[in-house]
Amino acid sequence: MVGRLTASQLLALHEQVLAVTGGGMPGVRDTGRLEAAAGRISAGFGDVEFYPTPAEKAAALLESIICDHPFVDGNKRTAMHAAGTFLESCDIGLEYTTDEVIDFAVGVATHEIDFGGIVAWLREHSVARVD
Repeated sequence: MVGRLTASQLLALHEQVLAVTGGGMPGVRDTGRLEAAAGRISAGFGDVEFYPTPAEKAAALLESIICDHPFVDGNKRTAMHAAGTFLESCDIGLEYTTDEVIDFAVGVATHEIDFGGIVAWLREHSVARVD
């Protein structure tokens, strides 16, 4: 399992998302918020992790990117890709329809879906990867 994605890895994922989806202005809007998003999944105190499960870590990353807007554009798309990439490193995949993911990401952005709701959505749409 990946302990976390670095800010530079998140930036690379962001650039991939914009290239594949063909839209949006590239670039970092706030480096501090990008660093904070990258670091949030490994946050804790002493031996206590604030986000101990893969779903909670992915939710923390996703929420930080969507709500804190570290990028100029494409924050929701990047957040979904980053959360999916993190979960894949834990042998967990995400399955959802386009409509489901749009409704979910917009719900997070408008604060209609809170952290617990994000975790629940990720768990509901998770599938174990077996090779």
